[in-house]
Amino acid sequence: MGLAASQTRYLSLTARKSDLEYQSQVINTRRLQLAYKSAEAAKAYTEGMNNKIIKVAKYGTTNGTTTKEWEELNFSNLLSNGYQLIGANGASLQPSPYTEYISGSSITSLIYDGLTESQKESCTKNADGTYTVTATIRKDTDPSYNGMDIQTLLVSGQAQIVTKAFFQYLCQHGYGTGRYVDDDGKEISYSELLDKWQSSPETSDIATIVDWRSDTTSTFKQSYYTEDDAQVNADYEAATAEIQAQDKMLEMEIKNIETQHKAIETEMESVKKVIDKNIENSFKSFA
Repeated sequence: MGLAASQTRYLSLTARKSDLEYQSQVINTRRLQLAYKSAEAAKAYTEGMNNKIIKVAKYGTTNGTTTKEWEELNFSNLLSNGYQLIGANGASLQPSPYTEYISGSSITSLIYDGLTESQKESCTKNADGTYTVTATIRKDTDPSYNGMDIQTLLVSGQAQIVTKAFFQYLCQHGYGTGRYVDDDGKEISYSELLDKWQSSPETSDIATIVDWRSDTTSTFKQSYYTEDDAQVNADYEAATAEIQAQDKMLEMEIKNIETQHKAIETEMESVKKVIDKNIENSFKSFA
């Protein structure tokens, strides 16, 4: 092989070697992405197997003995246990599980018919068949209300459970209107209103906000949600199997590249020896 041919071959091998090194980098990047996917799958599995739900006690009587069962918290059983749901720091929930008719507003006869007898007393009939609300009315929606997930709201701190007595107290002082007022109509903050409730001799011994996080309570507790465990496990195994299969293929590709890379390096060394020998012989011709 002549000098020119040897140099051409050497340059070709160098280009091929660089291409293989680039392919190796691409494959390693893809394997790194698979490692991230594996970490995400493991995280989803951990969260899915350790997720909790809030349960509320349901009391009954069997053969004269009081029984207690735990059922998943929803708006209906929250109300049946004498509690209410409000936004954090006394804010109104949006959307709200309560339909509110502000004093001075007009309602149809259909809405009027759906009110309780005591609520109807806060309405006056108009000549056109509609009714004018004379005192703000708050009506609970369908007991199965879940416009926002109660569990999510409570765990994230966006909502809190309060006793019905305290909730009624809040309603009397402006809950749902965007501003609280004291008995004289002066604007007051939620924290001030709460302090006023807790410091009053008449209400200081009545509970306000319920600590649902405590497992020692007789009404609420958190427990592991297991109904989705089988699906979570199946999803994790499927994701892991796919990641392992892809990683195995990439591993085979990288080994093939390494074999080619080693063969090219060996050939480059051989060609370089030929080039060196050709150069040496050329210089000897002029010695």
